[in-house]
Amino acid sequence: MAPHHVPDATVVGSNFSEQLQDIFAKSVQYNKRIANVEDYQKNDWRNPKSVGEPLTQVKTSLFSQMNLLRVLAQVIQPDVPLMTAAPPPPADSHSYAKKMYGLRAIVGLGDWLSQVSQALEAAPEVCDVQVTATESY
Repeated sequence: MAPHHVPDATVVGSNFSEQLQDIFAKSVQYNKRIANVEDYQKNDWRNPKSVGEPLTQVKTSLFSQMNLLRVLAQVIQPDVPLMTAAPPPPADSHSYAKKMYGLRAIVGLGDWLSQVSQALEAAPEVCDVQVTATESY
C-alpha cells in the first residue's frame, strides 16, 4: 500500500474542539489500520502470539481512547457529532507491500500519539472550564 494510506501524524484544528474531532477521526483510522496489520500478522504470515498480541493490545487501547474521546466531546460540545473517516482502501496482495504498510502504520501511530499527547496537555484547562460551566446549570 502507498504511504498516503496511513493517516497524517499531525493533529489539526484551530481550537480544542476541532483538535478533538481530528483526534477522534484519526483514532478510528489508526484502529482500522492496526486491525489490518494484526490480520496480516495472524492470517498471512502465521506469526506467533508474541507478534500479534501487542497489536491486539494497541487496538484495545485505541478503542478505549475512542470511547474516552466520545465522552469528552459530549461534555465539551454535546451538539457537535464526532466525524469518522472513510475505511482504509483494500489491501495490496503483495506480501512486501503489506509489510511496508504495517511498518508505516505502526511508525505513523507512534508519531501521531506524540502529537495527541501535546494537544491534550491543554485539555485539563479546557475541560475544567467546560465541566464547571455545565455543572452550574
